[in-house]
Amino acid sequence: PPSFPCHVFLQQLFVQLAISRRGLGRRTLISELLALPPFGGISRADADQIIDHLLGEGYLAMDGDLVTIGSSAERELFRSHGLPLCSVIPDQGTYRATTPEGEFVGTLDPLFAGSAAHGFMLAGQSWRVVARDDARKSLLVVPMQKEASRPFWRGGGRYGISFLLAGAAGRIARQKRSDLPLPDEVQDAIRDAVSAWPAGCECDEIVVLAEPMAEGSCVSAWTFLGEHLNATLACLLRHLLPSSWAVASSFSSVTVAVPGSVEPAAGEEAVSVALLQIRDLSMDELMAVLPALPPETWRLGSYLPSDIRQRMAAVDSYHLPSVISVLQDRYHLRF
Repeated sequence: PPSFPCHVFLQQLFVQLAISRRGLGRRTLISELLALPPFGGISRADADQIIDHLLGEGYLAMDGDLVTIGSSAERELFRSHGLPLCSVIPDQGTYRATTPEGEFVGTLDPLFAGSAAHGFMLAGQSWRVVARDDARKSLLVVPMQKEASRPFWRGGGRYGISFLLAGAAGRIARQKRSDLPLPDEVQDAIRDAVSAWPAGCECDEIVVLAEPMAEGSCVSAWTFLGEHLNATLACLLRHLLPSSWAVASSFSSVTVAVPGSVEPAAGEEAVSVALLQIRDLSMDELMAVLPALPPETWRLGSYLPSDIRQRMAAVDSYHLPSVISVLQDRYHLRF
């Protein structure tokens, strides 16, 4: 689960205010929400910042000492009976279903939108599609009496080999074989694959190795962190290394193409020093390097302050704390 789920905090904030009807005291509202286990990573200062932002944008209002739902939220979130608050799953290329009267019904996966002409279930009601606009990704729908089929959503990982699988690959590299009772021919294939990796990469710690190439050299940091964490590490290295040095990543390593004008040893040292910088820089300094994610990354993300979204991205999308922790535990300069 996410460690800094401010979009879920925002959703629950509006839900609590909708239930109360008359509004809640600010201190009571924050205390009740922060007492919920999922919000353990959100501080009172974070909650105050979010509420101040919502007050400034008109999504919340003050009625004496009580926090109430503001006019902007009434217009954007509660016009359709609060449907935008029913889920915190972001819309990613989905079709927007509305009635001829302009009432928002919900969203459909593109795969389902193509087969929904005969009816579908959404928001507890059966609907029929009467018009479809692929350019605007919109559906015009009307209610139907008979029960229709239910929509579906696609799942699956987006980041390839995970931290756990990459760690298992690192153990195989160290042992030159798998712990599983595999046939001899499979164990031989594993040994052949591992032997193609440079000597020294099978260390328990993160190691930086330089190999001469036809033009320049290739410096690789063997981490076995998985594709997602190594992609974050590569992003940080691109910021700290010369722009002409191409940086790429895989599940097992981050590689840097060092130009021929630079000695391999100098390239290895530059990458090693950059890793130390990442290890020792503050979270705020590293967050500023990471590309900002669009507000649509999170459901209700556009209602949050931009710096809160940047922290959400750093913590739960880029997994920056995990990258820093691994570097602190497993990387030590060898020069």
